Parts: sequence; C-alpha cells; structure tokens
Amino acid sequence: MTDDERRKLLNLGGARDARFDRPMLANWLTTASIASLALLFIAASWPLVLRAGLSDPDWGAGWLPYAIVACPLLGAAYASYRTLMYRREVRANRPRMFGSYWADADAGTIQEERYEFLDGRCVHEPEIGGHVHLLRVDRDRCLVIFDLRSFDLAEAGRDPMASAMQPARCAVLRRAPVSGLLMSIEFSGPVFAKTPSRALGHEMPRWADHGKIWRVAWDVIERRLEAV
Repeated sequence: MTDDERRKLLNLGGARDARFDRPMLANWLTTASIASLALLFIAASWPLVLRAGLSDPDWGAGWLPYAIVACPLLGAAYASYRTLMYRREVRANRPRMFGSYWADADAGTIQEERYEFLDGRCVHEPEIGGHVHLLRVDRDRCLVIFDLRSFDLAEAGRDPMASAMQPARCAVLRRAPVSGLLMSIEFSGPVFAKTPSRALGHEMPRWADHGKIWRVAWDVIERRLEAV
C-alpha cells in the first residue's frame, strides 16, 4: 500500500474517537442557549400565573435574580449531558461505520485484480451528466466504473468528455481487501469507444456499484442501449 492510499483510507475513516470539534461546539452552544432561554421564560412567567392567589404578589421579584443566574448554569449542564451522550453514541457507532477502513490502513496491504474485457460501453448518467463505463467480463457480468472526473466537470457546467479516463481492453484494479474500496484503476491495450449512450432507464448502476461486478446479461444491456 502506498502512502497516498493509506491517507485516503484514513481520511475516509476519520478519527477513531469522537472529538469535541467545531460542529460539536456549535451544537453545544445552541442547545445551551435554547435550554437557558426556555428555563428563564418558565422562571419569569410561572410566578405571574400564581401571584393572584398569593398574599404577597411581589414575592417573585426577589427570587428572579437567583433564577437568572441558575438558568444558564442548568442550560449548560443539560447541553453538556446531551453532548456526552452524543459522543458515547458516536464512539460506539464509529467502528461499525469505519472499522473496515481502519483495518485496511493498519494492515497496509492492497489486493490487485486483473481483467481482460470482452467489450465496453459508455453510458450517460441522466441526473448529473457524468459517464458510467460498463466493461464486459463475460456473458452475464460487467465491471462498473464511474468516471468521477466527468461528474465533476458536468456539475461545473463543463463538457464531461474532457475527462482523461479512457477505458481499454485490459485493466489492473487496486482494491483495499477488507473495505472493498477501489483505490485506483489502470487501463492498457486497445481502447473502447467513449461516446456515451443516453441511458439505461431505471436499470442504471448505483454509486455503490462503482468498481464492482454488475450481474446483468450483456445482451440485455445492449438491447436497452440500442432502444434509447
């Protein structure tokens, strides 16, 4: 595994502990402020409701200064409790969400996969406008590759054809073995046509299929593309 590949895994996995970062601080301040204002509203209003039945209608005036001090402290305590519970929840969930990335980074190994494709087609993704490459492995399987650069260009209002990706007959994929994350793909040999077909209808591959084998018969794919 290269240093760049390890950094990519660690960036995806993030810190292994739930840190008290800026978003968490902003959430704490918001919670503390709302809780403090709510408590102050209650402290200031409920004596007014009860004063009609009391012999001393001004008794709340002497108590209110103490409430003004106590309510922000109680609001801060409540926000701190909520933040503590949130950090515990995040700490418990992080291994499930990111543990595979950490395991790959710790192991430092990469799995190489070599393919020799029988055919290749380029598909225009209708929502963003990038390109998805379908590379035929056999009669019933193809490898799905999203051209990420073409999606960036399409989102920026530029021509996705300017992407440098050019799928070819042979490919070497580098994949993290535990997470299954595709780290890189290198093509060689005769190139496939890059002119994209418009769409595959509702049977388009999903983002989760990037770098994975798609089990759809190749003749079905060709019929759908020719029908567009």
